[in-house]
Amino acid sequence: MSSAPNNQSLRPGYIVNIILIIFLALPLLLSLVFVPLLMSNAFHTSGGYGLGQLSLMFVIPLVVGGVAGMAFCTGSRSKPSSPWARYLPVAAPLIIFIGIAVYAYAVSNGNYNSPAWGVFAWANPAYLIVNLLLSLSGYGGLMPVHVLSAAAGFVLGFVLWDFRRRQFSGTAGMRWAAGCLVAAVAGSWLFMGIANKEQIQDGIAKLRYGETGMKTDLAEYDLSQMAPFKKNNGLATLGSKPQLSLTDLNEMPRLDGATALYPVYAAFAETVYEGLAEWDKHKPATESRNNLYVSVDEFPYSIVKCSTTPNAYENLMNKIADIIIVAEPSQSQLEQVRAREDEFVMTPLGSDAFVFFANKKNPAENLTINQIRDIYTGKITNWKEVGGKSVDILPYQRPQDSGSQTAMQNKVMKGLEMMEPTTVTRAGGMGEVISKVASYRNSKNALGYTFMYYASSMVKDNRIKYLAVDGIKPSPETIRDGTYPFAGQFYAVTLKSNTSPQVRKLLDWMTSAEGQTLVEKTGYVPATAPAPKK
Repeated sequence: MSSAPNNQSLRPGYIVNIILIIFLALPLLLSLVFVPLLMSNAFHTSGGYGLGQLSLMFVIPLVVGGVAGMAFCTGSRSKPSSPWARYLPVAAPLIIFIGIAVYAYAVSNGNYNSPAWGVFAWANPAYLIVNLLLSLSGYGGLMPVHVLSAAAGFVLGFVLWDFRRRQFSGTAGMRWAAGCLVAAVAGSWLFMGIANKEQIQDGIAKLRYGETGMKTDLAEYDLSQMAPFKKNNGLATLGSKPQLSLTDLNEMPRLDGATALYPVYAAFAETVYEGLAEWDKHKPATESRNNLYVSVDEFPYSIVKCSTTPNAYENLMNKIADIIIVAEPSQSQLEQVRAREDEFVMTPLGSDAFVFFANKKNPAENLTINQIRDIYTGKITNWKEVGGKSVDILPYQRPQDSGSQTAMQNKVMKGLEMMEPTTVTRAGGMGEVISKVASYRNSKNALGYTFMYYASSMVKDNRIKYLAVDGIKPSPETIRDGTYPFAGQFYAVTLKSNTSPQVRKLLDWMTSAEGQTLVEKTGYVPATAPAPKK
C-alpha cells in the first residue's frame, strides 16, 4: 500500500493544477478533436442528432477526461491526504457545471437556443468554439453533454487511480471517493435525464407521452427568399401584363395570411401592385429592409406580410389587414368576429391536400380515417396496430386556431375531441412538425399533419413520406377528382364591414382567369377545379 503525501490541508498549487486541466487543457484538447469533426460531414446526419452524435459527445470527453484524471494523479506530488481536501477540488467543477446547466435548463424551459445557455457557455470560455459550432449546426442540445462528460471523466479517472493505488485514509476517504463517483456519474446522468427523459429501446431514443419537457426552437421556412420584387424569388408569373394594376400605395389592400399560402398572395402582389414595385425600385438608398415583405410593420412593407393563420385572422378583425389568404376559420375565430358584430366573407381561391406523414423509415403506408381518429383520441397508441412496428405512436399537434389544427378538427375529427398534446407532441410551426417527424430519433414513432404544398414545395424534406388515407395517396390528381378525402379549399377572407372598392377589384381579379392561373402555377389546385367530394 502506497503512502499518501503527509499534507492535510488544501494547497494552492493543487487547486490551480486542477483548474488548469479542467478549464483549459481539457477544452483545448477536445476542441482539437471536435472542431474538425463538426466541420466535416462525418458528424452530421439527416434528421437532427441521434445516438451517434450523443455517443461521440459523451464517450470521447469521458475517456479523455478519465485519462487526464489518471495522468494528474500520477504526476502530481501535492495531493492532500485529507479526504475533503483531496476530493472537493476535484468534484467542485463538475458540481458547478451541473448547477449552472440545471439553472440554464430551468430558465430556458428546455430551449437550447435560449440566451440562458450563454451563462453555461461562459462558465468555461475555452469550450466556446465547440459550443458555437454545435449551436450553428443545430446541435445545441449537445452543448452541456461534452462539458459535463469531460469534468465527470476527470473525477472518474482520479478516483479510479486512487482505488487502484489504494490512496485512502480510512473510512472517511472511502466515503469521499464514493461521493465523487456519485457526483460524476449520477450527477451528469441526472441532468441528462432531466433534459431529455428518454428511454433507449431498439437502438433509438424512444420518447414516451408526457415524459419530456425538451423543446427545440426550430425556425419556420425563410419566406423572405420569396418576397415580392426580390430577384430570383421563384414566384409564379403570368408572362404578360395583368388586366388589373394598382399604382397608389395608400389604396392597395393590405395582404396577410398563412405561411403555406404566402407564395400565392406574394405572387398576386408582385403581379398587380405596380406602385409598390416602383416604390421598391426607387426606394431611398438608406432603406435597409431588402424586400422583406414578410413581417415588417412599417408602411409600405406592411402591405404584404405573413403573420401565420391565427395572427392573420386577428389582424383582419383588428382592421390591420384588408384581405387574408388562409384556410377556413376555427369556431373560436367565428365567435370572435360575431362578438365584434361583423362577419367573414369567404372567397374560394384554390384547394390543397391536408396530409398525414411519417418518417420514411416507418414501414406504415396507409391509415384509415377511423385509425387517424383513434390515434388522435388516444385509442390507438402503437404503430403495430396500424401496419407499423411495435413502437409507441408520437402524434404531433399544432396550436389551437392554426390553419392545420383547424383543418384537423373540422375535416378529420368531425367533432371528436382530440387528446391533449404533451410538451413532446405539441409543435409550434408547420416547419417544426416536419423537422420533428423527419428527425432520426423519431424515425419509428412520429406522425404529423400539414398541407401538402408547404411540405412538398417549400420545405422539401425527403426524410418524410405522405401516408395514404383509405388507400388514396394525396396528389393534385386526387384533389382534382375529389377522391382524396381531405382535400380542402383556402380562401381570400375579408370583413363584411369592409366595402372598399379596391378590395372588391382585387378579389374579382384573384378569382379571374389570371388570378387562378397564378394559383395553379404556384402549385395549388385552382378554385375552378371540381370541388372535392364529400
